Amino acid sequence: MAFKRSAVQLRLSPHKNWSFDMFNMTQIREKSSIVLWLFLIIFILSMVAGGLLGGANIVDLIFGGTDPSRYAGWVDDRGISHQEFQNQYNNQLSAFQQQNRPIDGRTSQTASNTAWNIIVDNEFKNKKVKELGLAAQQTEIYEFLFYTPPPSFQNMFIAAGMFVDDENKFVLEDYQQAVESGDLPEEFNAAFARWESYLKNWLGNRKLQNLYSKASTLSNQEIQFEYMKNNMNCNIDYIFINTNKISNNDINISDEDIQNYYNENKEENYATPETRIVNYVSWAIPNEIKLDTLNYTSYIDSLKDQALLFADEADITSFNKAVEELEYKSESLQIHEGFNSNSGFPFQMGTSRLAVRFIFDNDFGSISDPIQMDNQIIVLTILDEEPAGYKPLEDVENSIKSILIREKKKTYALELFESKLESSDDWSALSKQDTLFTFVSNESGTIGGSFKDIGKSNEITGALLALEASEVSNVLTTYNTICKIRMNSKDVFDEAAYDESYNEIKKQLIATKNRSNYQSWLNHIKDNSTVNDYRSKMY
Repeated sequence: MAFKRSAVQLRLSPHKNWSFDMFNMTQIREKSSIVLWLFLIIFILSMVAGGLLGGANIVDLIFGGTDPSRYAGWVDDRGISHQEFQNQYNNQLSAFQQQNRPIDGRTSQTASNTAWNIIVDNEFKNKKVKELGLAAQQTEIYEFLFYTPPPSFQNMFIAAGMFVDDENKFVLEDYQQAVESGDLPEEFNAAFARWESYLKNWLGNRKLQNLYSKASTLSNQEIQFEYMKNNMNCNIDYIFINTNKISNNDINISDEDIQNYYNENKEENYATPETRIVNYVSWAIPNEIKLDTLNYTSYIDSLKDQALLFADEADITSFNKAVEELEYKSESLQIHEGFNSNSGFPFQMGTSRLAVRFIFDNDFGSISDPIQMDNQIIVLTILDEEPAGYKPLEDVENSIKSILIREKKKTYALELFESKLESSDDWSALSKQDTLFTFVSNESGTIGGSFKDIGKSNEITGALLALEASEVSNVLTTYNTICKIRMNSKDVFDEAAYDESYNEIKKQLIATKNRSNYQSWLNHIKDNSTVNDYRSKMY
């Protein structure tokens, strides 16, 4: 079960620099010759080194490797080949088919996104495994397949009728005996090689995950706070303003405020991609037909026949004339190449990368063949394009105004708290004088719990942990309230009960931290690396 591996190393010597001493035709010819030879050497080395740099070559590294026809994307300094992406994409489609999921536009897009994410994640995992020396050794792979062969590995033998009992179930002892005696048929060698390659990464990644899952640290203070939040009760008074009750008429939002917010946030929130404008005619696929396995294919074929007649007429005359003469209704869409937001197709319509690629790979005026969407067949024509830009201010003005109103309501409430509570400690009286204020007295609950009308927040929990009887908090915020809290009473910390529950609380907190460590590391490394996804340019 051991398979040989080979490695080749290529050392590239730096080229000497040169400078121009005189500017004349002779030296230009001499230097041109050097430059031509230099590019020839680079070309040859790139051809040789292409397979040694994880899919990259020297030309790619010099010029950034941004050619979507060569790569599905790049992760840091490695180009992801289309073959690598397609293999992972096909794996995801196969998994969906085994789950009996229909392979429609959305499923295909999900498979594509999942495949890409797996490739990106594995790139960083494998680098870390190598860095920490966690790669699986031959003996580990052998022992794993010998003692705990995975179900999919077992199925390979079950399908061949090997190592099974009368109920066609895998018999581990028979398999192990065949391995020990060397009686496994040679036709399984290729399968073993694939499993070896897969497990070399998988086992290494499992060790990496286990390592991060056992790296959590916990202070006694964290454990004590957790105990206090869940086990200590308190009784409080509080006064608050629900910002939703502040009238919009009391908030002034100027045109300048809206313009400034738009300018500050347009790159992140209001940028629009390049789009192409299309017209399309559709033939609906009723929901009941989707469930009718007997008649589905014939119904779809009849719709495609109608769509083909329309497409043929549109090719002979024009799209608009075909719409008019055949009495169809056409509609317009703006489509972008990206995978987000269905590429611009309506949600119910579904998505189709075939349609997206037709729209961006063909000239204006081109007419498509019938394309099947999730709930209809369409024929489309490409009308025009819109360059990348920003949503017009007038289109987002109302949403910006709503955001600014929410923000200014909080500011307005804070100013009311400062002005009115500074001169009065009688919260009950204040709530009667000003209906924006609400006073709640003698409310009980755990320190980490939720309280009537103000809910819970980290600010509130922190204040309740710190406050002693008769003390008043600073101004606190929740999602939609501004409040102040007065501590009436709080349970005394029970040292004996805390000691008794210490180990269980520590165990729970460590488990929670352990579950998040590995994913937190992976998210952090991805956020601080260069990942370029070119799929939308080719798929």
